[in-house]
Amino acid sequence: NASGTSFSRAGYQDLLDFCRAHKRSKSAGARVELYDPSRFGRILDSEGQPDVGAFLAAFNEFESLGWPLHFVSRDRTGNSLIDSMLIMVDAYNSAAYSEKLSSAVRRGHREHTKNGWWTTGIAPWGTKRLDTKAGRVLEPGVPATTGGGGIMLIADAPVLEYWDEAAGFVEGGASLDRIGKVLYERGVRGPQGGKLGHSAIKNLLTNRA
Repeated sequence: NASGTSFSRAGYQDLLDFCRAHKRSKSAGARVELYDPSRFGRILDSEGQPDVGAFLAAFNEFESLGWPLHFVSRDRTGNSLIDSMLIMVDAYNSAAYSEKLSSAVRRGHREHTKNGWWTTGIAPWGTKRLDTKAGRVLEPGVPATTGGGGIMLIADAPVLEYWDEAAGFVEGGASLDRIGKVLYERGVRGPQGGKLGHSAIKNLLTNRA
């Protein structure tokens, strides 16, 4: 359950490690069966463009290990030149699909944001995410209902009390370091369990969301 736009996938790496540890001769008849080239990889480069070279390099490594890839959706012809050309076409088409999909996701993200839904992910300090589709408040790290949209922010009342207090300290001229110490005494911790630093406090108190 990982993006096919990269080979940095746990399941894929397990498969590759197995083949490396059990190298076979070409005559052994070993093979790896996959449904479709797009399920093997829809690789994009650092600029989001189809990376045919990366696909072919990974494909050829299995060949060199004696574990040729066979796709259910495309039979091999037995002609190495024709098969190589078809694989190149499949590699490009698979990556181009990912490029198009990524563009559609970004477009949908912008549309949900324009309609007023919270789409950034982690809720700002002092708020929680409400999944209006499921009718439940989401704790940190809990995924929302799939499909996009439907997430709004609601107040996290206990935390907002700290926010008001910290904001009052800022208006009163207190240093951010002092605010961090006071919040720590109130039980407010940073990501690593320590005192909130200057930048963290500034971000928490000035986040427009």
